[in-house]
Amino acid sequence: MNNRIAAALLFTHIDDIRGGRIVSFPFSDFCDPFVDEGKAWCDVSAPLLARNVPIQIRCLRNDIPAADSRFRTVGQLAWHGTDLTRSEAEIWSGFAKNARRYIMRAERIGLVARESSALEDLRTFHTMHCHVRKSKYNLLAQPFAFFEHLHAGFVPSDSLVVMIAEYHGSPVAGAIFFVPDYA
Repeated sequence: MNNRIAAALLFTHIDDIRGGRIVSFPFSDFCDPFVDEGKAWCDVSAPLLARNVPIQIRCLRNDIPAADSRFRTVGQLAWHGTDLTRSEAEIWSGFAKNARRYIMRAERIGLVARESSALEDLRTFHTMHCHVRKSKYNLLAQPFAFFEHLHAGFVPSDSLVVMIAEYHGSPVAGAIFFVPDYA
């Protein structure tokens, strides 16, 4: 018997004031299921469908769920990325003219971006994140404990990076990145 995992779908079952639902990897932009053929997708999705609650999956690169007639597409996200394997000069020339102008202006006025894995910088990010979720989206943010668990799980393997942009020492923006281990 082969004990190799053939398919996976990260999800959580949420049951709150809005009702029961399944969300694939909540609090992320996307999380494609780990499947490469229709049969494996049917096997991994059938137990979720049996729960008879709405299911939300955010896919970017895997078209298999969209081809499944049991599901329907309700929106599409815009995605952009930058190939960081190129030289700095190639990356710079690939930016739109306006983007290059904004970057140069940010440097001129003293905006500084720094990389960190410190829990305190993750707390700084969380403070900004809470403000944006509340003021822009009218949503509650994840509790800091969620980010503490991410920190504990990913920092020991150097797989989590917090970027903080500061203006004269005060944080003005932040982002979290998960660094895949392709080894």
